[in-house]
Amino acid sequence: MKEVYMEAIIRPTKDFDEIRDDFSFNGGIFCINEKYIPFDFEGWRANIFEDKNGQYIQMRTKGAGLFFDVCNIDYEVYKDGYKALGLENKDITAEFLAAAEKILKYDFHIEKEFEMECNDYTLESVAFSNELGNEYSLPPKMIADFNQNLLKQY
Repeated sequence: MKEVYMEAIIRPTKDFDEIRDDFSFNGGIFCINEKYIPFDFEGWRANIFEDKNGQYIQMRTKGAGLFFDVCNIDYEVYKDGYKALGLENKDITAEFLAAAEKILKYDFHIEKEFEMECNDYTLESVAFSNELGNEYSLPPKMIADFNQNLLKQY
């Protein structure tokens, strides 16, 4: 089975100084070949950085973490769903996920005072990579469309 990792840059839309460590990633759903493909990871890590545009969060599923070094995609959580879609675990590759036509859900939360704030961020980039180090990025237009839809929902 091939390994799949993800790295995303997430830009908060609100000040989050007091909530620096309260993040949650609960997977996503992409439209690929007219099918809704869910995915999640065994673990992840978020680091906060600052650049000329302000603070941003780098979310990674690969790299030296407190409790892990590498967290692959969690195939078991959606095994039955993949089977129902005519897919096997081996079909869910970095290249496959990066071939998405649309981001339907990217479930990243910034928790604030015990309430989930689902629209407190915009995605800046999402890339998937495999065990060989090959990286596949989602197109900027797709990410911009997802961000625009987020704004419409709230």
